[in-house]
Amino acid sequence: KQHPKNIKPSRGGHSIGSWDGDTLVVDTVGFLPGVLIPIVGVMHSGEMHVVERFTFDPAMKMLTREYRAEDPRVPIREDHKMSVATAKLEVEAE
Repeated sequence: KQHPKNIKPSRGGHSIGSWDGDTLVVDTVGFLPGVLIPIVGVMHSGEMHVVERFTFDPAMKMLTREYRAEDPRVPIREDHKMSVATAKLEVEAE
């Protein structure tokens, strides 16, 4: 399934979901330019593309959300990235 060609930009963008095995993949485009993460002031343009992957780990009883935002006009800083492995380490530390 494809995103429509004439998306009216919005704060939440336009999302399409699909399954990749046991993982729900949500692809989102069509954002209004603005602030992605208000607390740290991460800005984005209307060209931002977000892919989220939701996977349930029954052994840890945890839903993992992998989130990747790319924007050709605004570089994403390294300190705003977190791998699945890092997220699991943080959960295990609690």
